[in-house]
Amino acid sequence: MEIPSWMEKEKEKGKFGCILLRDSQSFCLEVYTFNFNDDAKHNDQHPHLCRIIPSGFVSFPTIESGIPFHSNPNTISLKPATPTAPHGIVCDRFRLSTVLGFNSFLYHVAKDESTGTTKMAFIDLTTPSSNWVLLPPPPMPRDPLEVHALFLCNKLYCLGSSKQGKPWIVAYDPSLNQWESFPGPSDHPNDIFFSVAIEVPSPTIIVGSVYGPLQVYDVASKTWKLQKFENTDNEFNPFPSHQPVVVGSKFYWYEHCKHRLVGYDWLTKEWYFADVHNMHDCGECFEEDLCLAHIAGDNFCLFWKSLTGSDTFRIHCLKFQVAKYQPIVGSTYCLAASIFTPCQSYVFSGLKSFLNGLVGISPFSTDRGITGLANSPLIEESQD
Repeated sequence: MEIPSWMEKEKEKGKFGCILLRDSQSFCLEVYTFNFNDDAKHNDQHPHLCRIIPSGFVSFPTIESGIPFHSNPNTISLKPATPTAPHGIVCDRFRLSTVLGFNSFLYHVAKDESTGTTKMAFIDLTTPSSNWVLLPPPPMPRDPLEVHALFLCNKLYCLGSSKQGKPWIVAYDPSLNQWESFPGPSDHPNDIFFSVAIEVPSPTIIVGSVYGPLQVYDVASKTWKLQKFENTDNEFNPFPSHQPVVVGSKFYWYEHCKHRLVGYDWLTKEWYFADVHNMHDCGECFEEDLCLAHIAGDNFCLFWKSLTGSDTFRIHCLKFQVAKYQPIVGSTYCLAASIFTPCQSYVFSGLKSFLNGLVGISPFSTDRGITGLANSPLIEESQD
């Protein structure tokens, strides 16, 4: 697969959101995309003005006040295609990993139930008529415990293996259509871990596990090193429950239990905290599966799920901005977080699990497409 010429240009013409769900009966992946827009029937009104920070945006409300609820709660904006599971490929929540490459190509890791092997596929989210394309099978052991997908320097990296003597990290080169194995860390995690791909100041992969140091892989030299990962200014376990998002040399994640954004700069060893309360003042039941996505610069968005009834639910997307406010103590900084557009939400029906929310870049303006694309999971490219 050649890199699209428009992807080589840094000009960004539009951003879109991507919602990933799993059907609870077929276990298939469902993909939905939507534009970031100000359509009133999908958005909240701005909350009452309380405190305006210097940037001029609306501050985050407290938990008590909440964000005003959506004015049109029954609007069903995105409808999925009927999910199918060709080739016996299903979406296992504990082995699922998805990543955007070239800003709009969704790469997906799944398990083939018929063979127990790991399968990889991708789809172009900016082309409504495109289909899933299966990649050559990665040189990973059968039924790995956990697989992470990262995109770095135009290559797709897969991390994770539970078998001794097998490659723990492999990379797929789209230009060569082949995989390559790389040396794994000396003490690679065999259970739950997080990973990020960072390009600043040089291509680097960082792997972290519970109560352990960071294991840092330099792509150029193909060497690993250990780095401390602790915050002595605050008592908390620095382990993301979801995959972090990368901004320069920093990576961020959201802690639901404390309603805060956490960031860490692996070069300067600085920490960042921001209070981010996402709760609406409504009677809906909120689930704890929240995920963070990066839009651009200091702009982020939170995706989360709320239950509207016995067989309906809503996925919310709240966009906000952060700015360094003041240092607390030591190397920990306080960030001011503020809403900069109304919250978008979409209602779905059926028994489905919310897996992830992503942000991509469209080569087209936001009024030309990406307005509700839904795809069936992991099918070979159609010849029609």
